[in-house]
Amino acid sequence: MPTVGETLTGFVADAGWHGAFVPPGTSHAIVNRLQQSIRKALQVPAVHENFVSNGYDPKGDPPAVWAKAYQEELKRLAEIAKAAKLEPQ
Repeated sequence: MPTVGETLTGFVADAGWHGAFVPPGTSHAIVNRLQQSIRKALQVPAVHENFVSNGYDPKGDPPAVWAKAYQEELKRLAEIAKAAKLEPQ
């Protein structure tokens, strides 16, 4: 199967990403506590190395940074789908 870059010139696919999501309206205190726990877990050498060895860059970004990156990724993936003439199923 050809890669995205081989099929659609100029587009790049990376290893992917992982993120944590909570229901709308979840308190900022809970969101921040979750983010701090994730960031702490990503600092454990074995956890960090597992992500790195699988092609990821573990960061544990603050919620606002992650939300912006997620929105940018949705836009990028929508552009790839449109260029590939994919139809929603």
